[in-house]
Amino acid sequence: TSGTAGSTADTTTNGGSTAFSSNAVNLTMTVNTVDDQPSITVGLPSGTAMSYVNKNTGATLSGPHYVAIDSQGNTYVADYSNNRVVKYDANGTFVAAIGSAGSALGQLSLPIGVLVDKNDLLYVSDRGNDRIQVFTTSGTALYTFGSYGSGVGQFSDPTGMDFDADGYLWIADQANGRVQKYDRARSEEHTSELQSRQY
Repeated sequence: TSGTAGSTADTTTNGGSTAFSSNAVNLTMTVNTVDDQPSITVGLPSGTAMSYVNKNTGATLSGPHYVAIDSQGNTYVADYSNNRVVKYDANGTFVAAIGSAGSALGQLSLPIGVLVDKNDLLYVSDRGNDRIQVFTTSGTALYTFGSYGSGVGQFSDPTGMDFDADGYLWIADQANGRVQKYDRARSEEHTSELQSRQY
């Protein structure tokens, strides 16, 4: 997929290095698997780069996956093995850890995909709980949708997500071998009235 600020990004992995890219920013994440010091480098369209390392910040990453950027330039990283999403500001400074291990609202299990919509709502593929969770960008949990299964609107290992030009939400339902398309009905009012079709 491709995206702009407020979208997810493609990922490729080579050894201990995971690279992310989008049309809006060139974003790379390199994970040093020897001493577990993940670093993120963001190359802006102007050619200016900023980078930061998470060691000793209280936000050391373990198995980072997808990255999303909101309208203010904050970066969100799916911190897979730590069962949380880590937020950094536009300067690369740690801001907050969103979520904790569990299955209640606001808790996560192996979060893998992150996405920020046009209203700066944060969508998280809560893979271990077979659902999607929606948060404010300050970390308040709003609602979830989906459950384990193979029916329409159910998931088995949901992963990447993206919005298309018409505002439909597409979710990769990995273990079910399909993609589900959602109509974001009234998402501005923070309701969970989403209708799903499978492809």
